[in-house]
Amino acid sequence: MLKDDAYFDSLVDSEGKGSPERVWQLLFDANPWMLGATLSSQLMRSWSDEKLEQVVDGFDIKGSGKRTDALMRTASAHVRSMMFFELKTHRTKLLASEYRSGCWPPSAELTGGVAQLQGTVHRAVEDIGLKIASKGRDGAEIPGDVTYLVRPRSVLVVGDLSELQG
Repeated sequence: MLKDDAYFDSLVDSEGKGSPERVWQLLFDANPWMLGATLSSQLMRSWSDEKLEQVVDGFDIKGSGKRTDALMRTASAHVRSMMFFELKTHRTKLLASEYRSGCWPPSAELTGGVAQLQGTVHRAVEDIGLKIASKGRDGAEIPGDVTYLVRPRSVLVVGDLSELQG
């Protein structure tokens, strides 16, 4: 997917329904360990066994709501914390055009992704609060199984580092 443009484009058409970001979403949904074991010093598990993407601030008459591409939490049995992920593609530019000799600012896509992620986390914390109890299949809270949203971490997966070489 990273090196073969024709292959990635075929996945966008066949699996992603025209959306390059959806291709990455599907890959991480099928392999959540790729996010949970590699992008944090703690092992992260998907918030839901069904899919990584979650609505974190409801869609209602007051607003459009917010969705995060991947919602995970630490796998610790005692104190769990939440982590939000925003997924872009490897084709998303990291840098804008040269501003001054030898100086490149971040791209609008990169800064927009950061703003999107910060807005999502802010609204989720406002809506959910500082902690959320896990629920069993019957909908009842599981005693002692709490995930905290105290300054939750967030990760933007974007671009290709080869753009920064040279």
